[in-house]
Amino acid sequence: MSEGHFAFFSRAAIDAIDLPPPDRNALWPLFDQYRDSFVALRANCHPDNPLQLDIEQVTPSPTIS
Repeated sequence: MSEGHFAFFSRAAIDAIDLPPPDRNALWPLFDQYRDSFVALRANCHPDNPLQLDIEQVTPSPTIS
């Protein structure tokens, strides 16, 4: 499987990129929901089962006053 090339993209550009369905349907919605936080995930990616993501920790970004 080709992983492609490393690059930085704007969030808007991500929607136009040909992404694997698990990335588009599972990871990016979580990024959008928690974009200002640190999120630790556990993923079950076994090919015989549907993708399962468990959020183990969400740490909000510090508030700067």
